[in-house]
Amino acid sequence: MSLQSLDVFKEKIRSLRCITFDCEGVLTLQSRERTSPFNNNPICAEDQQGLKNLLSHPNLTIGIITKSRSPFLRSILLNLGIQYLYMGMNDKLFAYEELKYILSLNDNEYCHMGDGEADLPLLKRANFSITVPKAPVIIQKNVDYCTVAEGGWGAVQEVSTLLTHYIDSK
Repeated sequence: MSLQSLDVFKEKIRSLRCITFDCEGVLTLQSRERTSPFNNNPICAEDQQGLKNLLSHPNLTIGIITKSRSPFLRSILLNLGIQYLYMGMNDKLFAYEELKYILSLNDNEYCHMGDGEADLPLLKRANFSITVPKAPVIIQKNVDYCTVAEGGWGAVQEVSTLLTHYIDSK
C-alpha cells in the first residue's frame, strides 16, 4: 500500500495518541534468532530506530503488548525507553484496556500492530490497526494496513515513517 492509498486513513492516523506493538513476528523475528544480523539484539537496527522516532514524538505514547516473557527482550525494550511493557500477556485485551485507562484514551486514539490471533481483539477495537505480510489471512482481513516489510525486518520502521508523516501534517 502506498502513501497515497493511506490518505483514506489520514484522519484516523491524525487522531492517534498511543501505538502498541506485539513482539514476535512484528518487532522481532518469530524465532528471535541470535545470528547475524541479530547477534546482540533481537530487534533489527531499522526497527530500533523506528521505535526511537516514535518515542521522541511529543504526542505519542508507545507500548508493547506481547506474550513473550523474555528477560533479554524486556531489558532491550526498557533500554530503548519504552515505559509501558505488558509481557507474558495471553489476554492482550486486558493490557489494552488498562493502558487506555492509565492514559485516559479511547479507542479512536489507539493503534495496535500485531500478527497473531491474540492480537485480533485489539486490532478490531483500535482506531487504526496494522499487521505484517506473514500474518494469517484472518488477521490481514481485520486490519487497516499491512506493511511491505516483514516482521523483524523493518516493519516497525515502515510504520514509524508512515504514521509520523500523517501525525505531523496536522
